[in-house]
Amino acid sequence: MDDNTLISIDAEPNVTFACNSSFFAEIDEIRNVMAKLSDDVASMKLQLRSTLAQTIVDGNEKEKLDECMAGIKHRSGLLRKHLLAMKENVKKTENGKIIGISKRIHQYHIEALLKKLSNLLEIFNTAQLDYRTEVAKRIKRQLDIAGEYVTEDEINTMIDSKSSEIFNRHVRSSQLKSAFDDASLRHNEILNLETNIKELSDLYNDMNFLIHAQGERVDRIDRNVNDAFNYVTAGSQQAQVTVQCRQAMVNKKLYCSIGCIIIVGLILTIFIIYFLIK
Repeated sequence: MDDNTLISIDAEPNVTFACNSSFFAEIDEIRNVMAKLSDDVASMKLQLRSTLAQTIVDGNEKEKLDECMAGIKHRSGLLRKHLLAMKENVKKTENGKIIGISKRIHQYHIEALLKKLSNLLEIFNTAQLDYRTEVAKRIKRQLDIAGEYVTEDEINTMIDSKSSEIFNRHVRSSQLKSAFDDASLRHNEILNLETNIKELSDLYNDMNFLIHAQGERVDRIDRNVNDAFNYVTAGSQQAQVTVQCRQAMVNKKLYCSIGCIIIVGLILTIFIIYFLIK
């Protein structure tokens, strides 16, 4: 994906899930939206790297990042709301419409998608933390070059501060002033980023709590599915071997029958020739 790719979400506000459609049709729609969410997260990571590499971030780059964030927030909220609603519907279905193996299959699909959504939000959260770490390294490196030696704790204090006043220092050189100006700019970017992701952080914590309770269950179902697949594969192979053995036995009986017929025919021929000569 190109760094300059602009994620389009023009149609996203109108995205809805057909609640009256079949279960698997809904699952397919959810997977499509989740694929777009995955693209948004990947694009956001590229935009953060691109922003960090620039000396001065222009307005277009900020707009692209805001566009990615808007898409992520919208799709994440949409997916969470619909998946949890589907989960509740499956739980409430006790009138015989979904029973036995069908109900377990529905639960597995929903829980697997909830886990995937949680994983995407975790990737998003990790990308934001990585960006913050790289910004701290950049600020420290620039200040060190300018002759202003500060500790990592002091850098973190600067970044954690909600005010930019901490960057308004009396500076001894233009190089140091440039370093502080860049640090102030990056600080404002982080504050803006943290404001944008507050909803997603709450959503991630909520999803993480839900997934923690059902994670082992989903993993266990995954193992059972894999085991079942292995059993089916082994059974299929065994069935093929059995069919081959039966075919070999049939062929052997056929050959034996043909051999017996030939031998009987030879014996009869010899007797007939013997009596004719005699």
